[in-house]
Amino acid sequence: MLLSYQAAASWFEEECSYWRKVLRCVVATVKLLSSLGLPLRGYDESSLSNRKEVWTKMLKATTIRNK
Repeated sequence: MLLSYQAAASWFEEECSYWRKVLRCVVATVKLLSSLGLPLRGYDESSLSNRKEVWTKMLKATTIRNK
């Protein structure tokens, strides 16, 4: 199935917009943690861990705020 130029351009813009938002969240998280002198990683960063550290928690909080 071939997309029209307009449909392809629209899809491309949506993808770019999404990934810009993701990048902004990551950059905001790194800037905040570094300004506070906090580490980016913890011991266990898996999604099921109760011991997630600052990076994962801050990234989730930033992502929720920017939805």
